[in-house]
Amino acid sequence: MTRLNAVLVVVAMSMQATHAQQQVQPDPYATSPADLILFDSRTPPGSENIFVIRPDGSGLRQLTSAFRGSRLSYARMASWSSDRRRILFKGYDEDGYRENRGDIYVIDADGSNLRRLNCPDDRPCHQPRWSPDDSQVLFVVGQVSQANSAIFVMRADGRNPRKLSPWGMWGTWSPDGGQIAFSSLGRAGSWQEGDPIDLFVMNADGSNTRRLTEQQGGNQDPDWSPDGRMLVFDSTRDGGNFEIYTMELDTGRVRRLTDHPAADARPAFSPDGQHIVFHSNRGDNGQSDLYVMDRDGSNLRRLTKLGAEGGRNASHPDW
Repeated sequence: MTRLNAVLVVVAMSMQATHAQQQVQPDPYATSPADLILFDSRTPPGSENIFVIRPDGSGLRQLTSAFRGSRLSYARMASWSSDRRRILFKGYDEDGYRENRGDIYVIDADGSNLRRLNCPDDRPCHQPRWSPDDSQVLFVVGQVSQANSAIFVMRADGRNPRKLSPWGMWGTWSPDGGQIAFSSLGRAGSWQEGDPIDLFVMNADGSNTRRLTEQQGGNQDPDWSPDGRMLVFDSTRDGGNFEIYTMELDTGRVRRLTDHPAADARPAFSPDGQHIVFHSNRGDNGQSDLYVMDRDGSNLRRLTKLGAEGGRNASHPDW
């Protein structure tokens, strides 16, 4: 072998080794079939459906489609069960959508086996969330916009509904199931534009309610970090539109993660707690799309581009 050929062989081997090293570098957004983001989207003509997408933006798939054999035309606010086998959501028919009435439904993770869970007193039900052990469902009863909504819990089969708080919305379980964080006016009555909405936490049986924030504007849509140490939420506390914030529960320290003229809302932690997904109308045509960032607000990237399609959007993610 000539000296030149020997040099070329060494260079080639070095390039192959470098390429191999690049291939095995871990992808921070690598995913498994269980690591999918749920969201809802308008799907013309005149319906809303549940979709899933991988954290790297691939694998967009529609799970529901007008629910053949039922009157349901709208599915929103979906929530994963902890074992990723079932999905809760709020469903409407045409009349319910116009009147902001809805019921809670559950489907299997592939979109099949639709079941309705009973709502108490035939009042509208919203914002369902599984308990960490999937044995209970947390939900809101009443019209949120009229500030007469209450937080309830029921068994996963829809039985034994009971009231935990006479007012509240957007409840979320702590990872150990011992506490529930939620948003509330702190009172019942008619909500007026500009009234503050704050974050609260209570024990899972409804006792020992404590206020976490006391700010002007809205502080809402909390989601608990998997390690139980932090809440992520959206707020208008700094004036103007909604932005994403985190709160350290042991210190009360609040950190702002986004700063944009558009509205950033409905944040949710990734299963490993390292990333946050949210929806924002900062994209196309004023429609909302999904965005992902690290838990400190860095590495922001756009996940969906449905707003570019006329009448489409992506909202209410759950990871």
